[in-house]
Amino acid sequence: MPTLAKLMGQEVYDLICTHYDGEGNKIDDPEDVFYCEESEIDRPRIERLKKLLVPVSNAKETLVPLEAAKLLAAWGVDEAIDYFQYCIDERVDRLGNLEPDRLYSYDVTYEHITESLLQYHARCCDRSEAEKTAGLNKIKTLILKVLLLAKELPYSMSRLLLSLIHI
Repeated sequence: MPTLAKLMGQEVYDLICTHYDGEGNKIDDPEDVFYCEESEIDRPRIERLKKLLVPVSNAKETLVPLEAAKLLAAWGVDEAIDYFQYCIDERVDRLGNLEPDRLYSYDVTYEHITESLLQYHARCCDRSEAEKTAGLNKIKTLILKVLLLAKELPYSMSRLLLSLIHI
């Protein structure tokens, strides 16, 4: 099975999945990149990541833009929310099983999008009361749209609802 770096290409993988911590140590863990401190966000990198948020027409094209959007959302960048709006409105799930669940094989793309929306909100909460309110207003409609998709798509509502309890 090919690695994420092989699927994305090393340069794109490094852009999305690695960073340097406050002491200059290279971190090769996407979760660390997502949850880095505000002061560790590589601001010049944001523009390069935004360029990866492109429309998609088949399942193979979704990996890079979705991963870039997840990172940008975790960093509190509004364009990620706009990209998720596009993905939900265009029903990217219809392109194929983009992110199969490890046990049950159903697509978990919208679950991951919801988690990213909540990470965006969490980052906004850390910044200021005004950004907290604005961030919540930006994601409410998208979360509702994802919940409404539960009528058609199999996914773990319990996981989704547990995430929402913390808003």
